[in-house]
Amino acid sequence: MALFDFKSDKHFVTSSDETTIRVCELSDPTVHPSDVRKADWKEVATIDIVDGEGKYFHHGLLFFDEHGKIEGQEALTKLARHLARSGLMVSPGGYCFQDVTGLGEHRDFGAHYLRLNDLFSWPSHGVNLAMITTWRHLELTYTMPRQEGISKRPMVSGGVSKEKHEELKKTTGTRDEELEKVTNEMEDEIQKLREEKEEALQKMREEMEETIEKKDAEVRKVKRERDNEKRLKEMIERASKEKYEESRMLRILII
Repeated sequence: MALFDFKSDKHFVTSSDETTIRVCELSDPTVHPSDVRKADWKEVATIDIVDGEGKYFHHGLLFFDEHGKIEGQEALTKLARHLARSGLMVSPGGYCFQDVTGLGEHRDFGAHYLRLNDLFSWPSHGVNLAMITTWRHLELTYTMPRQEGISKRPMVSGGVSKEKHEELKKTTGTRDEELEKVTNEMEDEIQKLREEKEEALQKMREEMEETIEKKDAEVRKVKRERDNEKRLKEMIERASKEKYEESRMLRILII
């Protein structure tokens, strides 16, 4: 069996059981994503991963000529597992739809498909698909394809045109400068806050040390006063005993 020629932006692959890959065609690729329903999809091919006589139409996917192919049980199983676990329907360009039946405001209107972008990585399956799609990347509102089709302008690495590359480089440079400026301002502010914090802590330490010294002085004063009171009491008691002895001796002499 031949590989399925997976070139049309109207074709999407999906899998629900990790053993079969289905190729579906979207009837109108320019339809607003909120209007996509189950009836807009038509299954055009089936790829059964487990070999069986008469059980499959194709045994893999063939992408735009120089961009690779996916075939063989191991590679197809990996793809089917990725599709089944993500619940995505993916085009050759990596654009996705997902059945969101039962979610939010669409739960009462049957099968509804939400347009998503850049959630599926074909390169992880050995296919390089940079800039071959006619879908607009990061176009979150409409699924309108580009009018000019596939770009023929000179490309640099990653499939980006030289003009676009220079524009992105300039924009990135400006953003880097702005980011560096903001980062420096934040670092200055953080340093200022650290200094203020250190000053406040130093003031608190000095106040605490001063308070401790005052308390120590008060304790020492109270201790001295108590010691003086004790010595005075002892002196009074000793004088009283001496006077008593003198009186007793005087009475003895008189007798």
